[in-house]
Amino acid sequence: MVVFGTKTFGEVDLRELIRMKSQERLRYRSKLPEEHLAINRAIEASLRDAEFIDVNDLLCRSETSCGLFTEDGKLLSYDGSHLTIHGARYLGERLASVRTLRDPTGVVTMGGGSRQ
Repeated sequence: MVVFGTKTFGEVDLRELIRMKSQERLRYRSKLPEEHLAINRAIEASLRDAEFIDVNDLLCRSETSCGLFTEDGKLLSYDGSHLTIHGARYLGERLASVRTLRDPTGVVTMGGGSRQ
């Protein structure tokens, strides 16, 4: 069994992001709320026979902050919680690389279908 942690991008102020130059947006990182981090730690600690995947690790690649844009400048979340279409694709790419989600032949088996 695989258990996915919760995700957040922290607070997002679209008006502030719109005012930023594109290079500033790419460098911008929002602080992850401590209560969110504590929830994920508690979920992981409570598991015995399940694999835990921290979605924020996949999206943010940091334990304390999260960028809101992909490397090519696409917005991941407009409100700090919900993914944009680009954010969903970005997460999907990251999930496809998680070894736990692959069968022994290396075929991704998410969503009932499979692909190489």
